[in-house]
Amino acid sequence: MKKIILLLFLISYTISFSQSEKADVQLFYYTAIKNHIDNVRAVFEKGVSVRKVSDLYFVTKKVSLDFLPKQIEGYKINYINIYHKKNRKVLRKGIDAVSIHSLQLNGNQVVIPLTDFRIIKKKRNYTFGNGGGSLTTFEYDCETNKWRYVETEFIGI
Repeated sequence: MKKIILLLFLISYTISFSQSEKADVQLFYYTAIKNHIDNVRAVFEKGVSVRKVSDLYFVTKKVSLDFLPKQIEGYKINYINIYHKKNRKVLRKGIDAVSIHSLQLNGNQVVIPLTDFRIIKKKRNYTFGNGGGSLTTFEYDCETNKWRYVETEFIGI
């Protein structure tokens, strides 16, 4: 009986998940990815990094592509499944990837973590090298009943 009630609750919650809430989640991810791309561009232009934005791949397992942008300011976002056979060749050369994580709710704040990786596949082994990342934070304003962007914090090694 408890399982049926829980199942009915989950179904009703899913159905009640309105378009505006979906749009909010899409905006969260769009902003987090855009800020991350802007930072990669800035670091490249300063000459500090050789990593170009056009060489970035985005990896996600837990976030639906329905919530993620297809392009940002004319830049096509390259999503990749690193475990798919067709990507073996590109992985042998090594890729710069950004792992997109699920939203994290902390009180009245939503945090989106993105992690930079260098991924190489040799034979059957994957090598992941962590290179930092970013945390994008949004806060819910009870007075306006809207989410507002707070900050993007870049973390590097």
